[in-house]
Amino acid sequence: MEHLPQIASDACELMPCQLEWCQVQYRGWEFWSKIQDDELNYQLRDSRMMAGAPVVFSSTMPKQRIKSIMAKMSDVVTFVVQFWAPIKVNGSTFLSTADQPFAFSGLLDKRLFEYRKLCLDTLIPIDVYNEDLLGPPGRVFQSGLLEYNSDVGSYSEGEFPLLENAIRLGICSYCAIPVFNLHDHQCLGVFEIASTDTCLNFRGPMEDLESSGLYIRYPIDLFSRPLQPGEEAALDLITMIEMGLNILPFAQIWVPCSQSRSLKALVCAGSSGFDLFSYDELNNVSECCFIMSGKALVGRAFSSQGSCFCKDVTLLSLKEYPMVPSA
Repeated sequence: MEHLPQIASDACELMPCQLEWCQVQYRGWEFWSKIQDDELNYQLRDSRMMAGAPVVFSSTMPKQRIKSIMAKMSDVVTFVVQFWAPIKVNGSTFLSTADQPFAFSGLLDKRLFEYRKLCLDTLIPIDVYNEDLLGPPGRVFQSGLLEYNSDVGSYSEGEFPLLENAIRLGICSYCAIPVFNLHDHQCLGVFEIASTDTCLNFRGPMEDLESSGLYIRYPIDLFSRPLQPGEEAALDLITMIEMGLNILPFAQIWVPCSQSRSLKALVCAGSSGFDLFSYDELNNVSECCFIMSGKALVGRAFSSQGSCFCKDVTLLSLKEYPMVPSA
């Protein structure tokens, strides 16, 4: 353990601004800017349009609260977690991770420090929808829906603008989680988790976020919570359908989300089949996905009340089939 502080200090030297750090758990480390707005000034200095421009932080998420949440996030795998917050520059809104705390679980991997530095060079415009610029944090902030990918290499460059560098740095699995204020359900920002391991456990961090008093749009399994009024009939129907689907290797049932009336989305309410083990990863990813009504294969089938068929879903884009990396 004696060499770990030296590794942390050496890794800090890779960053453009001075950092403070501390060990929060046996396998957890936190880092933050030593000088206020130091990273933000670094981020804006290369842009003539933004240099010296007034910056307003739109997020009401206190940095100390972000640090306390990150302190709880730890796992046996190696990952970096950082927070993307909305800021206004010259009246335009961007997502930025500058001057926001970030944390590590597991090894202090210098490749993940370099990924953090790449993100410091990135501003994500969110006022005007431009899919090629948004990347996962921008998509998640705008949609309010979690995004998980167990294979970063399955993204296209349009879906993940930092793809080439992420692959070079050995990033394998990825998760972006939107967090909301409990009172007005305003999106406060996005927690981004990038891992050099293939078995990122995204459920643990989400439980930590929820225990910290934040609201997360996360699909709730009908079988693992008390039923709400009117859901008993839906559960009976699901059970009947599952009995009929046991002749298939793997099948899923998607139902309208009852967690939020304003969110017209579907959630995976159950899986069935005689070969569930082979589809374990696909099943786990599906359980944390929302699919908007009218979007993708599942959403279009629901809204049109008709069938959609695809011979090979692995050829589809992330937009057409959100679970395609696992597929």
